[in-house]
Amino acid sequence: ISEGRTRMKSLQKVAILTLICALMTLSAGSGLTQRIYDFEKMSKDLVTLLTIAGFSVADNLDVINLHKAKLGMPLPEGEPYSYKGIDPVTFAKTITRDFTTRTGIEIRFVSEGKGGYGPRNPADLPDEWEQAQINRFKDIGLPPGVGFGEFLKVGEKPKRVIYRYFFPLYMQERCMKCHGDPATSPTGDKKDITNYYMENYKLGELRGGISVTFPIS
Repeated sequence: ISEGRTRMKSLQKVAILTLICALMTLSAGSGLTQRIYDFEKMSKDLVTLLTIAGFSVADNLDVINLHKAKLGMPLPEGEPYSYKGIDPVTFAKTITRDFTTRTGIEIRFVSEGKGGYGPRNPADLPDEWEQAQINRFKDIGLPPGVGFGEFLKVGEKPKRVIYRYFFPLYMQERCMKCHGDPATSPTGDKKDITNYYMENYKLGELRGGISVTFPIS
C-alpha cells in the first residue's frame, strides 16, 4: 500500500509541474489578441491533461488496488483487493488543489448527480454559471472534446474580470465500473469499490464537467 501511494504522489507532483510549465509557456505571448487566445488554449490544455490523468487512473484501478499488482504485468490471482482511496476524481482533485494554491487558477469538477443521489461530494454542486453550461451541453448535444469559455465581470464595484471555461465530461466505458449499472456492483450491494451507490449512467451520457476560472483583474 505504501509503495502504491508513494508512486501516486510522484505522479501527482509530475502532473502539477507539467501544468505550471504549460501555463508559463502559454502566458509568454504578447498583445491582447494573443492573450485572449491564450486563455482558451490554456483552459483546453489544462482539462486535456487532467482528463488524461483521470483516465490513466481509471484504466489502472485494479493495479492500484490489487495486492502485488504491477503496471504492464498480468494481474495476480488470489491476491486481496483493497480500495486505497485513489480514484480518477480524487487523484485529479489533489493535483488541482495544489495547482490553484500556486497559480490562483481555480479548477472544479462539478456534477448534478443522478437518480436522486446528487453529486458524490456536495462541494461539487455546480454554481449558477456551471449549471447553465451543463444545461447548454445537454440541450445542444455537442460532440465530445468541445468546451465553452467566456469573459465575465463579477463582484461589486469595482468589478473584477475573470475568464471561465467549462469542459463537459461524458460517460465512457472506463467510467462504467463505478458509475454504471448498479446490477454490476462488485460488492453486490449496488455500490462501487469506493462505497458509493452506482448512479446507473449510460454510455455517452453527460455526467458533469471541469470548470476553470482565471482571475484577470
